[in-house]
Amino acid sequence: MKKTINTHLSFALQVGSRVLDKYRILKILNNTELGFDYLVESIDKEAEKRIYIIKEFFPKECVIRGAKKQMLLKASLSTEELLNFNFMRKMFKGEAKNLTKISTIEHPNIVKLIEVLENRNNTTYMVIAYEEGVFLSEYLEKRKKQGLRELSNEEIYEIVNPLLDAVEHIYKLGIHHLDIKPENILIKADGSPLLIRFHASTIFYDEYSKKYRNVYTPEYASPEQIAVENISEVDHRSDIYSMGVLLYYLITDTLPPKAAERKKFRKDDPYVSLLKQDFADKYDISLLEAVDKALSISKKYRFKYPNHFKNAITSIKPVSKQNVEKERKTTWYIVGFIVSIVAFFLYFSGEDLDEEVKSKISLKSDVEVKDNTKSVLSEHKTVSHEIKSNIKENTVKVQENVKVSTNSLLETKIEAVNIKQKTLITASINEVEIQIDVKLPIAIGKTKIKVNGKEYSDDKMIVHSGETYEISIENPYYQALNVKRTYDELLAFPMQYFTLVQGKGKLYLGGLPKQTQIKVYSVEENKTKSLSPEIAYKDNMYEMIFPAGKKIYMIFENKLYKSHKTESITLEHGKALTQTYSLEKKDTVDIPEEILVPVKKEKVPVEENASIHKSDIIIEAKKRIEKKKVSKDKQPTRRNVSKTKKSNKVQKKKEPAESNTSDHVWYCNAKAIGSQKVSAKHVNKEVAQQMAIRECKRNGSGCKILNCFLLNN
Repeated sequence: MKKTINTHLSFALQVGSRVLDKYRILKILNNTELGFDYLVESIDKEAEKRIYIIKEFFPKECVIRGAKKQMLLKASLSTEELLNFNFMRKMFKGEAKNLTKISTIEHPNIVKLIEVLENRNNTTYMVIAYEEGVFLSEYLEKRKKQGLRELSNEEIYEIVNPLLDAVEHIYKLGIHHLDIKPENILIKADGSPLLIRFHASTIFYDEYSKKYRNVYTPEYASPEQIAVENISEVDHRSDIYSMGVLLYYLITDTLPPKAAERKKFRKDDPYVSLLKQDFADKYDISLLEAVDKALSISKKYRFKYPNHFKNAITSIKPVSKQNVEKERKTTWYIVGFIVSIVAFFLYFSGEDLDEEVKSKISLKSDVEVKDNTKSVLSEHKTVSHEIKSNIKENTVKVQENVKVSTNSLLETKIEAVNIKQKTLITASINEVEIQIDVKLPIAIGKTKIKVNGKEYSDDKMIVHSGETYEISIENPYYQALNVKRTYDELLAFPMQYFTLVQGKGKLYLGGLPKQTQIKVYSVEENKTKSLSPEIAYKDNMYEMIFPAGKKIYMIFENKLYKSHKTESITLEHGKALTQTYSLEKKDTVDIPEEILVPVKKEKVPVEENASIHKSDIIIEAKKRIEKKKVSKDKQPTRRNVSKTKKSNKVQKKKEPAESNTSDHVWYCNAKAIGSQKVSAKHVNKEVAQQMAIRECKRNGSGCKILNCFLLNN
C-alpha cells in the first residue's frame, strides 16, 4: 500500500469536484501560504456557464482537510503557530473586505470580486472574475527571450498610466495595495494591465507582540513599510514608491537598492538618479525625473497623489501664475507700441495746423507706403527756414492737442486692455465640470451632499484652477464622509464616486401599545451598556435608528402589560428591520375557575329558537367564595343520564329537555390574547359559548373557549 504524504498541496480540493454547490473545479492555479486558488466553471443550469477564480483560505502548516472537505486546525499547534494562523485569517478577510469595497465601483484595471462566502467547509471563499492574460513578470521574460526586453516610452506609459489610475481609485476609497510588483500585475488580452492580489492591503496590531504586523516584498516596499511604528505612516505614498520601483525596473531591467539599505545608509544613499545614468537619450526627461522623485526616501518629497505622478510622467502641468504674468507683460508691450504709432500719426495730421504752414509743405504726388507703419517717402522735400520756424512756434499748440487726443485714446485703450486681460486670465483658469455620484448598498434615508459648506443640488459643479474643494456627504443610516479634493485631482477624475459604509440601521417595532417605555441595551464583550436612541411613533409603529453591527436587546414596560425582554438582534448598516411583539396584559384580579359564583335565577322556559339577550350574560364574580360541593344524592343517576342522551339524539340540535336543565346551567369561559378571562351562562351549552365569545371580543382579538361546565342553577 502506498503511503500518503500529507503535503499542503495534497489537501487541495480535487479537480472535477464540486465546490460551494455552484462551481466545478477545472484546475488548481496556485498554492500559497494563505491557501489555494482554483479555476472553476459555474454549473447552474439556468445561468450561462462562466469561468471564475475561487480563493480558498487554507493556510500552510496550520490546518488539515477533514472527511467532509472542511478545514480543521491541527491538534498540536504552538502558541506562535496559532497566532500566525489568526494573522493569516485576518489578512484573507481584510483582502475580502477591501475588494468588496472596491468592487462597489468597478475599475477596468482592478480585479473584480463577485462574492465572499464565509463559514463554508469551516473556512472562507472569495469568488473573483476571471481575466485571460499573463503576469507582467512572465510578459517581460518572454520579451527577453525574443530579444525585445527594452521598452519604449509609449509601452511604459501603456502599462504604468492605467495602474496609477487604479492606485488613485483605491486611494479615494481609503485603501492601499502595498504590494505592487510584476507578479501582482496581469497583462490582459487587450494589452491593458490589471492590479490583483490585495492580501497586503491591511495592517494589523498584534496584541501578543505589541507590534504592527504586515506583509510586503522587500525589493518593492517603501521605507515606512519595513518597520511600522504608526499605522498612519503607511498610505498611498507608499504605493507611489512601489510604482517608482516598478518604473525603475521597466526602464533599467534592474532593481534599485532596497529601502532597508537606503534607510540604513541615509547619508550615503546608494541610490543613483536615473538622470545621472545613461538613459536620457532613450527615455523622456520628464519620465526619469518623475521616477527619481517617486523614489524619495522621505514621503514628503514624493508626489502627493498618484495622479500628480501620472501628470509628471507625461509633462502635464497646470497653468501657473507666472505664465499669466508673462502673458500680461507681453500684452502691455504690444499695447505701448500701438499707442506710440497712433500718437505719431496724430502729431503729423492734426487739424489745428495753420493753413499757411500746410500750403508751404510741398509733397510729391506719388507717395509710397510700406507695411502701413513706415514713414512716407518722397523724392522732393522742400522746406524753407521760414516754414521750420512757423512749425516751431506752433509746436506747443500741436502738442497740447495731441496730448488731449492721446489721453482720450489711452483711456479707451487701457479699458480695452483691462477687458482683454480679464479674458486672458479667465481663459487660463481651466473650468472643469465635476459630477458627484454616491453609491449606497441600499437606498435608505435622504443623502445630503455639500461642497465647501453649500448644498450640492445640481447634476454638475464647476471647479477652478488653484482651488481646493471640501466635499461632505451625510446620510442618517451611514457614517458621514468628509474629503478634500484639489483642482488637479478633480481634473484627473471629473466623475467622483463615493461609497458610504459602516453606518446605521433602522428598527421598526409593531404590535406594541402606545405609551410603552422602551429600554435599549447593547452587549459588547459580555458587557451590557445602555443606549438612548431617538424613538418616534408613527402609524402604530415605533421607529428607532441604531449603530450597525452592535448586538442589542430591548425591555418593554407598560402599566397595563407585563414587562417583556426581547432576544438579542443585530442590525446591518443601511438596512431596516421590522419586529412585531405581542405583550401579555396584567390580570387585575386572578380568579380561579373553582370560585365562580353562579347568579341564581328563576327557571325560564326556553323555546327552540330562543334569541340571545345581553341580560343573559353573567360575568364572573370578583368575590372569593368556596365552590359548593354537589352531594352524591343530587347527582343525576346513570339511568337519567342515559335518558338525557337518548332524548338528545332524538331532538338532534335542540336544547336539552326542560326536565333535565331546569336545575342546572352551562358556564363557559373565554379569553383573548393579553386580556382577562370572561364567563357567560345559559341553559344551552352552544348559546353559552356564543355569548362568552361575543363578550370576549369586546376586550381583544384571538378569543377562544377555555372550558364549559354544568353547575346548579
